Amino acid sequence: MRPERTKAEAHFVTKFLEFVRSKFDANAHEIDGITDKPDLGISSAGRVIGVELSQLPSSNIMRVINRQLPPARVSPGGLRGDLAIYPLEPHRRVHEVVKSKSAKASGYRAAIHADEIWLLLHNHSTIDAWPMSGPTRRQSREAEDLLMRFGLKGQKHNFDRIFFIYSDGETVELTDDRAIPRSVSLAHGEGYPAVTTWRFSFGFEVPRPGLGTRVYDFPEIEFAEHLVVPKDDWMAARPAHYEHLNPTVSASVSGQEATVTILINGHPHTHSWSTSEWVGQTLYDHVLLQFGIPKSTFNWTV
Repeated sequence: MRPERTKAEAHFVTKFLEFVRSKFDANAHEIDGITDKPDLGISSAGRVIGVELSQLPSSNIMRVINRQLPPARVSPGGLRGDLAIYPLEPHRRVHEVVKSKSAKASGYRAAIHADEIWLLLHNHSTIDAWPMSGPTRRQSREAEDLLMRFGLKGQKHNFDRIFFIYSDGETVELTDDRAIPRSVSLAHGEGYPAVTTWRFSFGFEVPRPGLGTRVYDFPEIEFAEHLVVPKDDWMAARPAHYEHLNPTVSASVSGQEATVTILINGHPHTHSWSTSEWVGQTLYDHVLLQFGIPKSTFNWTV
């Protein structure tokens, strides 16, 4: 974390302090001036606790999203898109983060003379729960909790406690008294969460006043490139298998408003915006979709 926290970092710090006060010590408070290595200092019952924050998914996934997917291409008369699919693999992410951060724990402890050092893994987004499941998907959160604890299997580390916090503030401890399982089987139908990122563009004419509304029905989107990252899950020792989705797009356009509906397996995703500044011109809509799809249910043994 940087000397000055971003809005996202401040959000998770605030939510985690609320959790600490409700779970451990109602009088716990932040120690001023500690924002980096470790990212947070907490005074609780006369003890100093250092907390290091780390984002899931790991930075390599974010690099794939931000750099490897080429810019959206405008193709008059047709739709061209790019597709990236990658598993959330919370067990793998936890394993990687703990391995990389553990060696630094003693330095965090010495820097602020801490009695304990905690690791706080947090969501990528504060607006919704991407890339982890949303608050209404209770069964998914239970599966993620199980997978994250499985990621600690056989790993020695130098943290006193390890937590994961969702964007809505719900916090689970991964190093509590529950046994870390030797194998994991996800419930039938729950699947294995993965995220799909689709990026594409399409264009339409905005009619002049008095010319009514135009309706466009675009053909199925053609994806020029498919990326799967990572290509296999080394902790599960099996290749990744995904359900392939084929979205279609329709648009209703007037001189005041454009409404675009993307239909994915019968489920509509609609957004609208004003077209008053685009009357008589060609307007291109650049779309970036991110959502979860299930990966095949399977078991692990270690």
